Amino acid sequence: MSRSSESKDDAQLAKRIGIRIKLARIKAGMMQKDLAEKVGMHPMSLSAIEGGRRGVSVPQLLALAEALNVPVSYFLTGAEEEMSKEADEYTAELEKLLAILMERDAEAVANLRSVMESWDKLSPADKKFIINTISYALKSVKERMNE
Repeated sequence: MSRSSESKDDAQLAKRIGIRIKLARIKAGMMQKDLAEKVGMHPMSLSAIEGGRRGVSVPQLLALAEALNVPVSYFLTGAEEEMSKEADEYTAELEKLLAILMERDAEAVANLRSVMESWDKLSPADKKFIINTISYALKSVKERMNE
């Protein structure tokens, strides 16, 4: 394997791990600055890690996993538990929407955390309804911001 392909693989891995850290942080209802403080990291460093612009060390992964109450393996594999493919797609979609909301309104995300706590118990139809509702709300907000 060439150095450039190793470098590309490292960059892709850093992005995947960074996204998983961000999703776990959002799911935990934490702001970046709060998580950074909890694990003894500068907020800009955590931002770079979440954005995949910087790698993360094993000790940092361990501290992040503990602070976010997820297994370290989640950052590497993305799997907290075995889930059906359909449920996993809905969960991923909801987490993306929550990430967008978190940037705009932390209080709204805090309220939605209760939905996340019951997420696994919802039917696929209910999950899809929630995702469509949040998507519509975000679209409406974007349109109002552009007016």
